[in-house]
Amino acid sequence: MKATENQPLISVVIPMRNERRNIATCIEALAASDLPRSQYEIIVVDGESDDGSAEIARTLLERLGNGRLITNPRRATPVGLNMGVEAARGQVVVILGAHSAVEPDFLSQSLKVLNETGADCVGGTLMPGQSDSLLADLINVAQNCPFGSGGAGFRYSKRPGYMHTVPFGAYRREVFEKIGGFDERLYKGQDAEFNFRMVENGLSIYYSPRIRTRYFSRSSFRRLFRQFFDMGWSKVLIFARHPRLLKPYYILPVAFAIAVWVCAARFFFASAAERMVYLLAAGCYVGCSVTFGFLCGRLKGVRVSSKPLAALLFPIVFFVMHFAYGLGALWGIALSAVGVRGFGRSKWG
Repeated sequence: MKATENQPLISVVIPMRNERRNIATCIEALAASDLPRSQYEIIVVDGESDDGSAEIARTLLERLGNGRLITNPRRATPVGLNMGVEAARGQVVVILGAHSAVEPDFLSQSLKVLNETGADCVGGTLMPGQSDSLLADLINVAQNCPFGSGGAGFRYSKRPGYMHTVPFGAYRREVFEKIGGFDERLYKGQDAEFNFRMVENGLSIYYSPRIRTRYFSRSSFRRLFRQFFDMGWSKVLIFARHPRLLKPYYILPVAFAIAVWVCAARFFFASAAERMVYLLAAGCYVGCSVTFGFLCGRLKGVRVSSKPLAALLFPIVFFVMHFAYGLGALWGIALSAVGVRGFGRSKWG
């Protein structure tokens, strides 16, 4: 496998474990790329899956003829990422998630934006992927809504420009040679930490809405809570190392979680007037959740406006996201306070 005369070889690295429901969609989307298969390779790094997803990936990759499956016995995502990057032969390395499905021009647009901007890494917008589950659709809308994701412009911005992080980035090979690999002691947030480390080392990350990926969210409240709880504490540990990249909107979920606990503890002992204030605040939150949910659903092309149950579920979805993130951040602060930093050396530095 080699690059064409005028274009570099692209290596797409996909870490996974037990992704039977998603990995086929992810690989098949790459197979539909508008680039010739000789110009890119797919490397799936499997963390010893026991649900048959490794067999699915291997079969698809053998059929495509431009990919391979390698095993990650340590199962941790950053370890799998480093293994994939080390095995990659491309001059450009794309980090992709198994819960995603790229658009046919994803790879070609990534190359074009790299060439046009001269950036060290480029990434694009996340679009909600349609599913057969109303809850999964609502979660997808909420995660791609400013009310849910705060300042994560790559989820909804139509304006290109330089950012501190992007999802599913396409990196020039030299980036890994300059700053090392992904931090293998981070359970979550290793991609954000890597991108923050790039910025602190003077490397550039460029966002372009021309680069598009569909993302399939969790389909249960339990998984959603776990996802955002882990995101919360991992971000605290990341900002302990990169404090200048901390933005005010990261603090809002912490304040929200504390406020919920305080209001819940005081509610039955409060005066009637104070209870009315609490109920009014809760009503405003519910109203914002429903309004932003339906508005973002319409803008993102996810058809939830015709489903009355969405009006009841949107406030719960947003609450789980905000509260879980805030609790996770408080847990991260507690870990930092007792000296558990969560950072080790990256694989190459």
